[in-house]
Amino acid sequence: ILRPQNVDALKRTGRLFWLTASVETITKRIGKDTQRPSLTGTKTFLEEIQEVLRERTPKYQAAADHRMSTDGRTVVQIADEILARWSSS
Repeated sequence: ILRPQNVDALKRTGRLFWLTASVETITKRIGKDTQRPSLTGTKTFLEEIQEVLRERTPKYQAAADHRMSTDGRTVVQIADEILARWSSS
């Protein structure tokens, strides 16, 4: 999403689904992953999540064909919604 040429290539070959989650949900999902490298090397995990979301949200908004919240939903529920949106577009 950070390189316009990547977004262009994705848009040419399919539809983009932006799966969103709150900072709290993201923290719960990946906060215990001790193998995950730091994105900045200088900030706390929470600060990194907030910074990345601030930086990338406008780019995801501009690129996405569909936006879906994943908070409180199972993988099956999310997949079902993607399939439903895919078949209706």
